[in-house]
Amino acid sequence: MARFKTMTGDGLRVEGKILDLRRIGGVSSVSLSIPSTLRKKYGDFRYVVVWGKATTLKGQLLDPTQRPDREPDAEGVYWSKGYDELSKDNRPYWAAAVYRGNVKLIWFPPSRRKKSTASFKYLQAVLADLRLKG
Repeated sequence: MARFKTMTGDGLRVEGKILDLRRIGGVSSVSLSIPSTLRKKYGDFRYVVVWGKATTLKGQLLDPTQRPDREPDAEGVYWSKGYDELSKDNRPYWAAAVYRGNVKLIWFPPSRRKKSTASFKYLQAVLADLRLKG
């Protein structure tokens, strides 16, 4: 996302490989994140970019831009509570998700609490500033 570089001066990198689920009627997607050296600045996050349209129910269920069956909060954020069974820290953590067109922002608050920070609001602003195609 050139938009991220323009607004922050920092670059995103492709995380892993492109996930191509077209063979089962799904979409293709790629996850973009920052190097671990920038995590203190922004927190742990990724933008998931999707292209194509799901053509089967299985494809729709695996589509990363499929919104949850619940309402977002007043700021348009979908919060999910989770637990890391492999961690020594057995406290729950919260994850935030925001959607814009074919892009999903996933962010994990450093405090593990259901609370936005200035860095998260900045990541949301990058997303909100995207021009939608079509």
